[in-house]
Amino acid sequence: MQWTVVEIVIDPQALRLQLFTPFRRRWVHLPLSDVLRIELFDERYVVLLRYQHERLCIIRTRYQDYMIGSRLRLVEQEWLGTKLSALLKKM
Repeated sequence: MQWTVVEIVIDPQALRLQLFTPFRRRWVHLPLSDVLRIELFDERYVVLLRYQHERLCIIRTRYQDYMIGSRLRLVEQEWLGTKLSALLKKM
């Protein structure tokens, strides 16, 4: 089962992500010093002879990657990635 990011809280020193599965919720604390970058990722693949396309916004850290905004439209994902990246540069 995969965790879904349902909430992002931005503190002066960290990002806090609330992760959710149908059975459990938990918070992850990411110090800003561990965040390497935020990027948009395009993935194209074939399933049962059909081309599939998925675009994700990913928070890359030193230890793990967190996918966010997978259910958002393209414009919303770009906005989210741009705003988070700009905010991290300020901090």
